[in-house]
Amino acid sequence: MRPDYGLDYVDVDVEDGVAVVRIKDPNDEHFVERKHPMHRDLRDVWSRLAEDHAVHATVLAGGYDYFFPAPRLPHMAALFAAHPEHVEAMQTEAKQIFVNVMEFPKPLVVAAFGAVIGMGPQIAFLADFLVASRDTTFTDTHVPVAIASGDGATVVWPLVMGLARARRHVLRGVPLSAFEADELGLVETLVETRDDVLPAARTLAAALAQLPALAFRATKLALNQWLRLGVQTSLELASALEVSTFAGEDFRRLLEPYLHSTDE
Repeated sequence: MRPDYGLDYVDVDVEDGVAVVRIKDPNDEHFVERKHPMHRDLRDVWSRLAEDHAVHATVLAGGYDYFFPAPRLPHMAALFAAHPEHVEAMQTEAKQIFVNVMEFPKPLVVAAFGAVIGMGPQIAFLADFLVASRDTTFTDTHVPVAIASGDGATVVWPLVMGLARARRHVLRGVPLSAFEADELGLVETLVETRDDVLPAARTLAAALAQLPALAFRATKLALNQWLRLGVQTSLELASALEVSTFAGEDFRRLLEPYLHSTDE
């Protein structure tokens, strides 16, 4: 069953109480005109799922080709050229995505595959449980592309692996392999191939859906207080700093070739 949530860039299918969420590629002809609408759909889907009584657990299976289909530089350049004022709004949406995933009350399993980049690792590590294939890597790509990491990495990476190790991945953009994530206890189920990820995640979500719902939600709420402390300590500052680096010389230099092409 596919419920009508009124979202264009997020697909949701519900079967036997388990919702599977897929994210569409935002890099299309509507990206600039609608100001990165996938961002808002990914922000809004969590309230729809929380309110849907047919949904007892959720699997975030990510995009169809990439787990987190991030906007590409040409599209970002065109958006910033046409709507420079949207930078702050887009960053606010990123904060809201992080908080809405964190606040989602029902069981949430992430089915991760391939190169998980951008905001993808933050979302993956926010989930209650993570299923990944052996070739999966998690990379915070913000600093290498000259923008501050402001969409939750400074909250969740230090919490799940410690501050010293988090510096390596968040400041330098060093990929974290699925094997390393598994060794750290971040991966609940490590499967062999990408084709094995979604079935394993569905099975796990179905098992979680059978747990006493009120007890699960109450305990999840209490556990996530640690994340809420991080939000209060770091997220607002990191988000504001990311906005400032969008105007920085290094990032503008990356966008420069595409900015010229948008003027033609």
